[in-house]
Amino acid sequence: MRFASAPREWLNSTVRFGNVLTVLAKHGFAGLLRGEEHWPTPVELREAFEELGVVFLKFGQVLSTRGDLLPREYIAELEHLQDRLPPEDPQVIRSTIESELSDNIKRLFRSFDEEPLAAATIAQVHAAVLPDGRDVVIKVQRPGLDQRIAEDLAVMAFLAATLDALVPAARGYDAPSIVREFHMTLLRELDFRREAHNIRRFRSVLEDVERLTIPAVIETHSTSRVITIERAHGERLNNYVHAHPEAANALARRVLHLFLRQVFREGMFHADPHPGNFLVNDAGMLFLYDFGMVGEVDASERETMIDLLRATVQGDSRTAAEAYLDLGYVGPGADRQAVRDEISIFLRDLREQPVSELSVGRTLESLLRLGSRHGVRNPGSLLLLARAFITLEAVIRQLDPELNILEVFGEELPGLTRKRFSASQMAADAVDMARNIDRLVRQAPHDLRRVLRRLNEGDLGAVQVREHPSVSGERERAVRLIIRTIGSGFLTIAGAVMIVGAELSITDWRLLLGVALLGVGLMGMAATGVLEKLKW
Repeated sequence: MRFASAPREWLNSTVRFGNVLTVLAKHGFAGLLRGEEHWPTPVELREAFEELGVVFLKFGQVLSTRGDLLPREYIAELEHLQDRLPPEDPQVIRSTIESELSDNIKRLFRSFDEEPLAAATIAQVHAAVLPDGRDVVIKVQRPGLDQRIAEDLAVMAFLAATLDALVPAARGYDAPSIVREFHMTLLRELDFRREAHNIRRFRSVLEDVERLTIPAVIETHSTSRVITIERAHGERLNNYVHAHPEAANALARRVLHLFLRQVFREGMFHADPHPGNFLVNDAGMLFLYDFGMVGEVDASERETMIDLLRATVQGDSRTAAEAYLDLGYVGPGADRQAVRDEISIFLRDLREQPVSELSVGRTLESLLRLGSRHGVRNPGSLLLLARAFITLEAVIRQLDPELNILEVFGEELPGLTRKRFSASQMAADAVDMARNIDRLVRQAPHDLRRVLRRLNEGDLGAVQVREHPSVSGERERAVRLIIRTIGSGFLTIAGAVMIVGAELSITDWRLLLGVALLGVGLMGMAATGVLEKLKW
């Protein structure tokens, strides 16, 4: 369903719309529906979502990750939403599998267990055995979701627009945008081909991690609504540690190092690292499951996140504030100075806590909440990362309550720093810089002509500059970078020109001077890259 078709869906969903309004009114939303600033309690909000079914359940789960928007008591209550429904009729599941895989289930599998291993809102999971004897698990999407999702998203879109129009206090939350983002998230989750793609990617980038296995997708038995995966035999992470307490510390460290590698080295991370998605067998092999929810951060975001976390731990409020502002979208209404001031106060209070009690996830969530109050729009990748950190830290605390999470993070920093300043990485950065400079040089004449034309027309004041998330906080550094780059580039070019025009003789002063200029220019370019990495 295209989101733009929502008005037509509203007309086709009047019965569902009336049902939703009735349930919301029953659970404390009557005031809001009348345009009053009367908010339901956290329990009322949870109960309403549970009664409204699949789509609202998923929406509540998404809202439970938005610690930057909702008070903690609402977040805590929404975390209790149960992602479980009664299982579908076995015959319906069989029909779905046969329709998707275009074959009889008896030919597709040697055996198929009709009793589901799990029954969640979107899909349920069954055990089976392939004709070749391999044990597998099959995730099958519940039937009839498309129509319900279309109806409920149309209702949500209307309610969000109404809330935005009638309740001034709600406008800062931008409810229509939240619903649109949820719509896109839900569509991605409904396409099991994305999960299959994620599994292939993670298997590729983590194949060198010792004693880690990510079960493979059975491609011949997978579609957009059915996904079949190799089955691992082991115990849930927390159950394994309960039976093997001597392995708790080492296993907690392995899990944390694995997550940090995903985020800061590979740029993609398992966004739902709860205990049920980890299995451990008797040999200590770790299995990682369920890649339906995956977060991604690009190279620039990873470097800025490292700077943010390091500065936060060290109490460097200036660097932490600038790093955070680099990550978010700072619109024209945002108060940058208020963000800096509050981060300074926040880090001062943070330093008073024992280091062993600090939570990376909660700290990151607090920073996001702080920025949101002052008009900073937080990127989805950072929101997902904060939530994943919180989930993972809860797992770590179950395994080993005494583990110092920041200490483990500190163990990762040297490797991250080496990679950041490695020859291969700097060479890649140099190529990117060369591309940017080339693009700037090619576009400059056109931009200059446009400015001169506006100046000649007396219309220069009409030129508008759109503020980009990373521009406004980087102006001074950008100017220094341009000056360094131009100066180093001039010396490099001048040296090369002199060498080309000189004779290959050590007595030719042009050759000696050219080599010297070329060397100084190249060293200057290298130093520019290093200083840019250090944000100087």
